[in-house]
Amino acid sequence: MRFRKNNVFKFNVFIITALIIVLLSGIRVCAEIGIGEDVNRVLLIEENLPWKSNANTEVLNSMGLSVTKINMLDFSTIDLTPYYMVIVANDQDLGFYEDYNTVKSKLAEYVEKGGILLMGACDSGWSKGTLTSGLPGEVQLAPLNYDNYNYIADNTHPIVTGELTDNVQLTDADLYSNYCSHREFLESTLPEGSRVILRSKTTNNPTLVEYPYGLGKVIASGLTWEHSYVQHTGNSKYGTFAKKSMDDYFAYGISLISFSKGYEFKSSIGVEFEQTSRPSSGVKIPKIKEIYAEYNEEGNYYDISIIDYTADSKAEPFFFWESYDGYFIGASEDYKSVKFISNPGKDGKMVKVTAYIGDNLGYTNNYIIELEGKSPMSEEGMEVEIINSFSNVKAGEIYEIEYSAKQSKDGKFVPGTSVDIYYTLNGEDWIQIARGLLDKTSYKWLVPSVKSGFAKIKIVAQNGTKIKTVESLPFEILSPSYYVEGRVLDANGFGVSGVRVKCGETETITDNSGYYIIRGLEEGSYVIVVDGENKSFVKNSASVYLDGNNYCAYKIFRVK
Repeated sequence: MRFRKNNVFKFNVFIITALIIVLLSGIRVCAEIGIGEDVNRVLLIEENLPWKSNANTEVLNSMGLSVTKINMLDFSTIDLTPYYMVIVANDQDLGFYEDYNTVKSKLAEYVEKGGILLMGACDSGWSKGTLTSGLPGEVQLAPLNYDNYNYIADNTHPIVTGELTDNVQLTDADLYSNYCSHREFLESTLPEGSRVILRSKTTNNPTLVEYPYGLGKVIASGLTWEHSYVQHTGNSKYGTFAKKSMDDYFAYGISLISFSKGYEFKSSIGVEFEQTSRPSSGVKIPKIKEIYAEYNEEGNYYDISIIDYTADSKAEPFFFWESYDGYFIGASEDYKSVKFISNPGKDGKMVKVTAYIGDNLGYTNNYIIELEGKSPMSEEGMEVEIINSFSNVKAGEIYEIEYSAKQSKDGKFVPGTSVDIYYTLNGEDWIQIARGLLDKTSYKWLVPSVKSGFAKIKIVAQNGTKIKTVESLPFEILSPSYYVEGRVLDANGFGVSGVRVKCGETETITDNSGYYIIRGLEEGSYVIVVDGENKSFVKNSASVYLDGNNYCAYKIFRVK
């Protein structure tokens, strides 16, 4: 049995440093430095092979990393403690992305507590799945855009320079594929400290970004990595960005581990040690005999101490604690004493805390205590209100949620109120859409692309130990407004203005940058036709189909 220390990062600095050195020299990790499963803590969430490509597993294995592969729904129950990095594959089916909405909060918690997430957001590929909600930290997706070209926005980023693997530099010419990216990110939703690595050539939106969230980091990508890795290997006109840089993508994720504190549940704390010795006959089994717990009214936490235990005379006792009903905020150096806070919602209910003892001779034992849950939280002084009436909320569009959340004490405003926002489509299953909005009064919500007759919004506002939750009345999410959009480009990739674009009975003219958009369409099949005076097109029409899963279509036309 393994017990993990709360500052496990210190124990693993050598491991991660050794891993990076090995990556730099191109040596297979496990065989050379003999650290076994300590470096093989990569979790891959992949149900279908993206574009029928096994590139994720193949590239990771070529780097000497073994991978644990699960489906998205299994993520809800898996113990994340052993994994330094989680990878979400691109191009998955609709069920995968529906399950993502269910487990998104756990994925966000993993990153917030120090985990590294490589988030493949490139949907709407061969598996026909669509990602309908934002990423951890509420980074939002821009509208779907099948773009053949990307360009480098940060030439110094290690994924671009190749400095962690073979020092082969990624170039703009490599970022050409059919398609290079499907998804982009709304730059206005990226948190402070983010790095934009690549951008779409047609929209200038970020397609590969790195951003901090809590103690961890997310590398979010809208690129077709797995498709390019097997389809574009240097034998065609297309670029080879995946063959050149997919290992850099993974290596950079691994390198971030040394900068984070290492993901550990706050619900466990104690000594890092694995009982590997075979228990010896005649050894006295360790046992915790008595634990004392007292609630600290001033600090709003429990002081819990092991005050009596027994062990063999040859033993070197060590201690470990865990609880699923709360978390630990401190401990003594020997972990005989801890400070514990029960989870919100456990006030007045019984909570369990388990203490473990090991002896370094092969034996472990545990002792379970039950305490009365005492949450330090209260609603005193919190004023929270949802202002919207939520009329005319349309699927797939931006809707601004307006609210008021403030804390006052003795009639004076107290700054620092943090707001989390959730939505539900059925009145029961809540999905988080915003976290940690400080002293704000609105949030622009990208409404999921599904209809609902019983949607609701929930605001959770917190300031110190004061917390209050309010919910909206049920409202309807209307069918999405169907539309087509795109761009007309010349032979050099620049926008062409004044081109007439017709879809059904509706037409428009491209703007100064060559963009067009036609709204107000119904579900069904359409043909987009372009026409320009004295202009010849590579192809002057394109067929599209709009429905509940594809409420918009993006098409690019090129002038010869």
